[in-house]
Amino acid sequence: MKKFNNFMKSNALKDPNKIEKSSLKNLGKDYNSWDIKDEDIKLMNFSSYSQMFNLGSDITKKASNFRKEFNNLMQEDLTLEEFKTKYLDFKQRHDEFVKEFEIAMGDKMLLNDNNDTSIQENKETFKPIQAESKNKETYKDDNIRNELVKKTIRR
Repeated sequence: MKKFNNFMKSNALKDPNKIEKSSLKNLGKDYNSWDIKDEDIKLMNFSSYSQMFNLGSDITKKASNFRKEFNNLMQEDLTLEEFKTKYLDFKQRHDEFVKEFEIAMGDKMLLNDNNDTSIQENKETFKPIQAESKNKETYKDDNIRNELVKKTIRR
């Protein structure tokens, strides 16, 4: 079990909260030890972030499939060497996916930055319309209506 934990700790999956281009890069905890729940949370976050940031159905589907594959791999009855071989293949494919995820996330953040600057530019160019009324009369209270309302209320 100790060999397994050391192997998993040294080959832990990347955390979507530690991706530089992510707006959520400081969210989550730092992992000092390996835990299957932490790995599942990382995989779940890839899936939920891809949906939340609308990174595309391909990335969302891949993230979901990696999570399923990981959970299935963890339930297989394998020797340690068989597991290492399968896991390293999984991790290599997942690392390639993470690069794709990072690019999509970076593109999304770049689009958001461009949208923010265009909104700011629009706010800077906006000038309110100034108008003046030609009617110089001011409001005058109509006492006849007030008296009528008071009489109906008293009854």
